[in-house]
Amino acid sequence: MRFRHLDCVLHHYGHASQPTAIHQLDYPPMESVSSFHVSVTSRRLLHARLIRACRYLFGAAHCIVNLGLWGIPAVVSLGCGLVKTGTPYRRTKSAVAAIFLPLIAPFMIVLPVAGGPIISPFVRRQVYNHMCDSYGAQVVLDGRSYKQPLSVPDTAHFYTSESQQPLFTFEFEQSNLSSAVFRFRGFDTAPTTLSSELVPALQSISYDFYTRRLTGTCNNITGSCLDGTFDAGHLTVDISSNITGTSVRSRSQSEHKQWIWSKDEPSFILRSVADDGTLGQKILQTDIPKVRDCTLLKVCLDGSGRDLVGPEVLAPLGIILSKQVSHSNKCSRLRRGRS
Repeated sequence: MRFRHLDCVLHHYGHASQPTAIHQLDYPPMESVSSFHVSVTSRRLLHARLIRACRYLFGAAHCIVNLGLWGIPAVVSLGCGLVKTGTPYRRTKSAVAAIFLPLIAPFMIVLPVAGGPIISPFVRRQVYNHMCDSYGAQVVLDGRSYKQPLSVPDTAHFYTSESQQPLFTFEFEQSNLSSAVFRFRGFDTAPTTLSSELVPALQSISYDFYTRRLTGTCNNITGSCLDGTFDAGHLTVDISSNITGTSVRSRSQSEHKQWIWSKDEPSFILRSVADDGTLGQKILQTDIPKVRDCTLLKVCLDGSGRDLVGPEVLAPLGIILSKQVSHSNKCSRLRRGRS
């Protein structure tokens, strides 16, 4: 990873001492940006506040330096440009400096402190739009805002990385504190045009948050085709599925224990777990939140390499959507209160 988190990018943007510094940054591939590190720097925690404080302190120091490097020459050139003496070449040179230096100087003086907040939305939008480009598919979790009626469902819209049209949609319904259902709602694209790895066999997954058990039903299969356990604390899913006639067990766990935050969206990387307990292939990774819409959370789907929307992908997505639903309600209230 060539930079550890988004604040590093904003730090470089906000403290560029040359106008070309923005274009000289070494951009990493979007998939190499760990969603955990991207999000953790934006948390309202002590170390995050210290990072911001240092950023503005260094920015203020740069302002003072740039005031001397750019401000004084700008004032001098402006004065020289008004003098009508010397050779024509010298007068032309002074006039050009008098025009351009006063225009450049304010940006070089202001950007070290104000550059981060100004450029931040553009950087975040770029990351949000392209984080999942190298993945096989992506899903947008849409939690209901507090001001929307209860008839509006909490949904998960599935896309390929190249498509702007959703492939199909799942919806999440929680009847009480202990039980919820994550069910297939319908296709948004003709299923005959989709490859087999993008057609879900699972039709519904039921979660019992009290016993931490889950079960699922599938097309053309009588009874349950999925059974397992989960832990929403340190995101862990252990399931056995029987979709093709053979029972398959899969275990997955988030890289870091903390993936739920009191004031921010869920943030994690979910990986498969080997028999010896070591973490293996990446299955899911959250993107950064969408700018100015905290109710949406994009998740990049890596799947198992065989089935991008199989049980090991869909089973944890219901748990994640339950947390995004809670976050959407809270964050939409906070934004409404500030407006």
